[in-house]
Amino acid sequence: MRIWLKDRHNQIKLFFLALMILLAGRLFYMTVVQGQIWGDLSTKTVYTSAPRGEIRDRYGRLLAGNKVSYAVNLVAAEVDEENINTVALNLLTLLEQNGETYNDDFPIIIAEDGSFYYSYDQEIEDWLSSQNLRSGLSAADAFDALREREGIDDSLDEYEAQSILQNTYSIYPPISVRKMEYTKRLELNSFLESFKLDEDLSAEEAFYELREKYEIDDSYSDAEARKILIIRNELKSLGYKSYLPAEVAAGVSEQTIITLEEKSYLYPGVEIAREYVRTYPNGSTACHVLGYLGKISESQQAEYLEKGYTSTDLIGKEGIESYYESVLKGKDGEKLIQVNVKGEQVDVISESDSVPGDDVYLTIDLE
Repeated sequence: MRIWLKDRHNQIKLFFLALMILLAGRLFYMTVVQGQIWGDLSTKTVYTSAPRGEIRDRYGRLLAGNKVSYAVNLVAAEVDEENINTVALNLLTLLEQNGETYNDDFPIIIAEDGSFYYSYDQEIEDWLSSQNLRSGLSAADAFDALREREGIDDSLDEYEAQSILQNTYSIYPPISVRKMEYTKRLELNSFLESFKLDEDLSAEEAFYELREKYEIDDSYSDAEARKILIIRNELKSLGYKSYLPAEVAAGVSEQTIITLEEKSYLYPGVEIAREYVRTYPNGSTACHVLGYLGKISESQQAEYLEKGYTSTDLIGKEGIESYYESVLKGKDGEKLIQVNVKGEQVDVISESDSVPGDDVYLTIDLE
């Protein structure tokens, strides 16, 4: 063996053999041992909106500009599960103390007398009242009452009757004709289903089941528990996109921003996001020339998504805002992140800043 090892050619062969064994072992470790880990990771892109270019008259006077606004977001992946309830309560309490308005889409409401009800049911009752219909009517009975009141022929089916109500009488019943059920009731069922709750639960029963599900301490009052559930519901609505921040409040004051920054240790996972709101300082002056911004319609989505827009972006509608969209738009910032199978952020791979859009100068004179 010693004689064999003294041969230079054999030494080279042995080196390459050892190298191949090392590479094969590393490949086995990554594909078999760590295969599940790597398979559970993927990359996502998070965009930061760029400030839109300004529109000015021939002398440089501002016709359309941007106002900086600040939003409070919560990134669930940056908060430990055992702390998230405390952070949620502290955050909403601070916002209330500072007179801020925060997003509240949690559909279980606590009345002044301490009773519980679903906001969906209240919206149905409000609609019945607006149509001078009796409280508590089922969807089918309410629809029949409208047909009878407006004298719609009984021989017409529900779809034809619905078309007449909308096009002739401008009445838009919040009713799914196919299922003959209130759309708000269907939304309620979807809400309960998303939390794996029974559809027959009362608002109070659902509330206490959610308190237990999210392990909200008994020392918290129902009002405090509801604040926590507002945040929980907001995070839940992100689904597999939990790597995205959940917007808690928009247009917050400087006082709130300062408090959150000075006491950031009390609010882990909470971030301040800068947003740009389009403003027209001269009101409706030259509005037919300037146009306005609006959401991308369904028919336009394919075209704009191909250009790098996101479905939530605002685009120019009519006038200069539309004609010079490609000039005013700017380039959004991009953050490439790695997420796990639950959609939670694991790591930041790369990040680029946004680039403001170019300004447009018109030949018109504001004065």
